[in-house]
Amino acid sequence: MKAINKNFINCRHPEDAERIQKILLNNGYTASPKECERLWEDYSDSMAAGWMGLPEKDEDVFWRISGYLDDYLD
Repeated sequence: MKAINKNFINCRHPEDAERIQKILLNNGYTASPKECERLWEDYSDSMAAGWMGLPEKDEDVFWRISGYLDDYLD
C-alpha cells in the first residue's frame, strides 16, 4: 500500500495534488498541496466540472493549469 504524504492529508484529492506539485516543480514553480488542488479546481470549474481527472501526460496537466498560475504567484 502506498502511504500518503502528511502534507496532503487535508486535500480531497491527495494523489492528484501530489502529482500536480511535482509537475509544477519540474517547471520551476513551487506550490503547497492546497494550492495545487485549487489550481486544478479552478481549471475544472472553468470546464463546468466538479473535479476533472488529470490527463495522462504531465505536459498536458501543466498546459491546462498554466493559465491560472498568475492568480497564485506572489
